[in-house]
Amino acid sequence: DSMKEYIKGQYRKSIYTGENGFTIGIFKIKETNIEELKIFVDKTITFTGYFADINTDDMYIFYGEAIDHPKYGFQYQVNEYERVRPDDKEGIIAFLCSDIFHGVGEKMATAIVEKLGDNALDEIIKDPSCLELVPKLSYKKAKNIYDTLIKYEESHKTIVYLTDLGFTMKDSLTIYNTYRDKTISNIESNIYKLLHDIDGLSFLKIDSIARNIGIETDNEERI
Repeated sequence: DSMKEYIKGQYRKSIYTGENGFTIGIFKIKETNIEELKIFVDKTITFTGYFADINTDDMYIFYGEAIDHPKYGFQYQVNEYERVRPDDKEGIIAFLCSDIFHGVGEKMATAIVEKLGDNALDEIIKDPSCLELVPKLSYKKAKNIYDTLIKYEESHKTIVYLTDLGFTMKDSLTIYNTYRDKTISNIESNIYKLLHDIDGLSFLKIDSIARNIGIETDNEERI
């Protein structure tokens, strides 16, 4: 929805992280559709919100609103977010060199992008054997790059899936951290299982989401 207020840019660093994914951090704004934040383009702003895994220097779109907190001053409150996969050479190289990918240095990252171009990440996800074109890249390292990329995509897709169903960001994180890559299959096979496995979710909440995904009121698990 293009009318939603957003800021797009780079996550710089976290100032505070709570154990439930609550984060206060610094964000560098590249673009925004919020008038009062236009003066912050190419500058940094403080933000708060619940996040699954947020990585320094990654590009994100944060949806939310600017608020003036009585104690902490001007900040951006994030209600939902999406990670933007870098699509320019510099961005992809920085991403591949980040802590997420073990053992990939700048030289290797540059070689990958030189060989595979601006769509390098999509190419790798589509067909990991394209990494064989990169000189001096071992099979083991190539496999690691592919696996990491898939896992990274997975966590993001799952969080989006949960928030689309109607879970809050906070609940989505708790669910994801409990089930990881089994999240979607658990919900599809029996959403009421969440009541036993996850603290703090009410029957009413689960039930309203179950209605939305078409589970009948006489469903055995529900009863």
